[in-house]
Amino acid sequence: QAKKKLAEVEQAVANSTEPDARSKAKRDLHLARMRVEATETEIIILESLRDIETGVGQLWGLRYQMHNPDQADTDPDWSRIISLLQERLDLFNKEINAGEQRANSLRGQITALENNLRDWGGQNGEKRFIEDQLNILSERILLRNRIQLRMNQAKALAERFVEEARNRQSSRPLMESLTEYGRKTYDMISLGFDREITEIGGESITGRKLFYMFLILLFGVILSRLLTRYIRNYALKRLRLRSNMVFIIAKLTNYATFIIVVYLALNYVNIPLTIFTFMGGAIALGVGFGAQNLINNFLSGLILMGEQPIRLGDIVEIEGKLGTVINIGTRASRLRMFNGYDLLIPNSKFLETSVINWTLSDYKVRLQVGVGVAYGSPTQEVARLMMQSVKEHAEVLLDPEPKVLFEAFGDNALQFTVYFWVEMKPTMDGRVVMSDIRYRIEALFKEAGIIIAYPQRDIHVDSIAPVEVRLVREGVRIPESDL
Repeated sequence: QAKKKLAEVEQAVANSTEPDARSKAKRDLHLARMRVEATETEIIILESLRDIETGVGQLWGLRYQMHNPDQADTDPDWSRIISLLQERLDLFNKEINAGEQRANSLRGQITALENNLRDWGGQNGEKRFIEDQLNILSERILLRNRIQLRMNQAKALAERFVEEARNRQSSRPLMESLTEYGRKTYDMISLGFDREITEIGGESITGRKLFYMFLILLFGVILSRLLTRYIRNYALKRLRLRSNMVFIIAKLTNYATFIIVVYLALNYVNIPLTIFTFMGGAIALGVGFGAQNLINNFLSGLILMGEQPIRLGDIVEIEGKLGTVINIGTRASRLRMFNGYDLLIPNSKFLETSVINWTLSDYKVRLQVGVGVAYGSPTQEVARLMMQSVKEHAEVLLDPEPKVLFEAFGDNALQFTVYFWVEMKPTMDGRVVMSDIRYRIEALFKEAGIIIAYPQRDIHVDSIAPVEVRLVREGVRIPESDL
């Protein structure tokens, strides 16, 4: 019936002569073709559903063979059963992926039509035509979702049956042998753990002691972090300390608890502290050569936390790099740059080089925006508009009050600069504020008819006699009588 309707519409398109009638006939033809395609797709989906149900029946048949081996003439061929189940599972996965691609294509078409319908205007065509297309595609996506749901159910069933088959394939004697193998492996590991590795100060060091020491260190580090977190929360919520002070307390607590955990771990496994006496020479040599920078940065970090020339959340500039301090570590501090990436700077750099801390005393920072206007512009109006653009911005502070200065009579323009203060928060970028103000200045100047000057040169020609002008034709001088 859909194909018959399509043929009638095609004939109507061929017979139509008037533009409006022909346009309507073409829309009807498009809808008719969509209905034919939807009908054909529905038939394919119904056939696929039939195949799925057939496959599910085969799955249940294979499962019956698994759970009733006594009814078969021979022992179940588990490899064959698993292969058949896996083959059916792979087929379901393939069909699910293909169906999902078709469903995504339909969703894309539906989204496009919904957008057209939402933004519909007279120039977008007939609204009913879009609604008819949307209804046809909506019916198709519902049917597609139905088969996808059924295929996923069949896939889950196949996965469960495959797992059951693999479990039944494993015989009990094999499990017993695996258990025995695991027991022997454990005994061998235990024997290796109790073997002496070395001896320090008359105390035997075994693998078991080292393993227990590692566990103590692991749990000690976890407890240290939990304790540090508790102290941090207590200092923030109960004592209401500043975030930078809380950070310093948490860091020092972490260092102290780590030292205590190391001591307890060594003491628990009876490793004498005299081990450090034997290691002293090697450690001193390492500090003198390889670990010098590491110790230097560690001590610099302690100095930074003690003197607090920089704090968490401060906006600092070092060697031309501007960012927010988000961490002061044992070796390096981390700056979050305004373009999004993190920069690691050794702690010693903050003590050895010049650092600009924009927010050391407070978060107020003075910014400026300059502009040049053409000569002849009303200077008082220029200053008023620049002040207006600054005061309208939400991030600009009114105390201290912004100022507009007539800076200079430039070569090409009258130079004005507006100075203003902002609260430089860690999440704020001053460049964005200056950009917003420049946009606003340009808009206000445009409304007032004030021209922003550009580089130019005025040439003045001073001649006693008038400038002589001659016309030349193809390189031949034209007589004055012909002029």
